[in-house]
Amino acid sequence: MTVTATADTEYVFTGWSGDLSGLTNPATITMNADKLIKANFGKKTDKYTLTTIAEHGVITLVTEQETYSPGTQVSLTVTPHENYVFMGWSGDYVSTSNPLTFIMDGNKTITAKFAFVLKPGQYENANVGGAVAGTTVHEGASMKVTGSGTNVWGMSDMFRYVYQNVKADNAAIVARVDGMSYWGSAPHADIKVGLMVRQTEAANSDQQGIFVSGRGELVSIKRDFYGAWSQIIPQDAPPVKVTAPIWLKVEKTGNVVKTFSTIDGAEWIERSTHTMAFTSPYTMGLVVSAGVDGQFVEGTFSNIMWPVLPSPTNQ
Repeated sequence: MTVTATADTEYVFTGWSGDLSGLTNPATITMNADKLIKANFGKKTDKYTLTTIAEHGVITLVTEQETYSPGTQVSLTVTPHENYVFMGWSGDYVSTSNPLTFIMDGNKTITAKFAFVLKPGQYENANVGGAVAGTTVHEGASMKVTGSGTNVWGMSDMFRYVYQNVKADNAAIVARVDGMSYWGSAPHADIKVGLMVRQTEAANSDQQGIFVSGRGELVSIKRDFYGAWSQIIPQDAPPVKVTAPIWLKVEKTGNVVKTFSTIDGAEWIERSTHTMAFTSPYTMGLVVSAGVDGQFVEGTFSNIMWPVLPSPTNQ
């Protein structure tokens, strides 16, 4: 089926919305279900503003203007500053495209997001609980963490931990889990790949984290104090099936720790909240546990936003 948008004399077509997107006009759609399609128009005399924000980079516009007429196509290209990588856009457009091209159909505010690229020595590695030693391969704002160990569960844990020591009362760690590689024809159910806040690297330390399990489920786990039994939180949380890539976040604000997930890095869903009194310094980092000590799982993380950035003289 073909649909055509025809603007009145004083208007200009600015794109489709609903079950159809883009500027193609006429446009072709496949009627495989009920459809709601809206043709959008703007007055030719209207003028729109564009505000761009890039704290750690430079945004270049192909055609920079004070105001834009409806239907004007705009292209933004971002160049990160040294030691940073571009993560994506937020605001009126959520995307990882660079350059980003869109149509002005209203006033726009768009922010470029960046991650600081740590250097070796600006994070720590540990094989918690005496897990067979794993490896960490660091490439920009990405890491491939290969870990062994039995689980993040029970009264003590065994896993590969790539972490920072944190002194701030409020902190967060964010990363996208791009996938996992495992031994055998199927993943072990007790595999954990994710993020954690933890008092220390001791096996029985108090902790709270969010993980993708070997079952392909998203799970938040906490241990309230040293040697306590781990618990899934919320206790009545139904299993949430996920596929990579999936963004995860652990956020500590005072004594409140929350975990989140999102599929696009923008619209976060809160997965757990719990009160835990970590003392300074504590740790935040990446977690990989294989489910069986002596076997290995490789967790691939990208777009990592660490809780602690080095001072400018150490960058």
